Amino acid sequence: MNGAKVTVRRPGRPKAPVRRQAVTMRMDPDLLAHLRASGKGLQSRLHQLIRAAVFQGKL
Repeated sequence: MNGAKVTVRRPGRPKAPVRRQAVTMRMDPDLLAHLRASGKGLQSRLHQLIRAAVFQGKL
């Protein structure tokens, strides 16, 4: 191959610079139903809600 460098590409996303930690939590069924009914991206929306509450000094 004339000394050409071969790069192996792996499927999937590139690694994020900061890895999130997996957690398990319990929620009231009515709260979970409301969040799920509001559309896709439940975990991302929860992350944004908690982050906003922390930066506003509510948590």
